[in-house]
Amino acid sequence: MYYEGASARKTQTPAAQPVARPVSQARPPPNQKKGSRTPIIIIPAATTSLITMLNAKDLLQDL
Repeated sequence: MYYEGASARKTQTPAAQPVARPVSQARPPPNQKKGSRTPIIIIPAATTSLITMLNAKDLLQDL
């Protein structure tokens, strides 16, 4: 087949492969202020669980 015009001059080039980067460099950190780093601890209502409202503070201080 013979094509005339601009479509005849087009050549296909291979798509550029993305460069793999470590996760720490994958995205630049945003310039936003970070939120609180206070953890949220969920304590089950069951009295037989390993952590309860009564011993949560003692267990966390031992860590």
